[in-house]
Amino acid sequence: MSEAVLIVLITSMGGTFLTVVGAIVQQIFATKDLKREEKKTQTITKETKEVAEETMQETKEGFGDLKDIMLSQDLIIDLLLRDRLRHLLRSYQDKTEVPYADKELIVEMHQIYQKRGHNGTIHTMFEAFDKLKVI
Repeated sequence: MSEAVLIVLITSMGGTFLTVVGAIVQQIFATKDLKREEKKTQTITKETKEVAEETMQETKEGFGDLKDIMLSQDLIIDLLLRDRLRHLLRSYQDKTEVPYADKELIVEMHQIYQKRGHNGTIHTMFEAFDKLKVI
């Protein structure tokens, strides 16, 4: 084909040619926009995962702290129970009788103390207390 024929063909198809080129350009830009949006989504997803992992780690550390607090509370309960039992048992060391309500309370406290794995001096004191006459 000659140049002149091509020019005539391009000129006669000018509107159609420009429409096709415009559609191709729009498709190129749409593809770039889509890729940009996918990259944003990937970035957001990655950031969300990082935040979730940090939150999980902080939660695990928080439970570690909670476990320490609970152990501390158990220790405090043990100390208070032992102190109270020792005080009550000493108050009956030189006596021969014990009121029923006091005996009931001290026996219950001693049972709890034993269930928590303690015996020793408190148990020895309790054995002497347990021989007292209930009134």
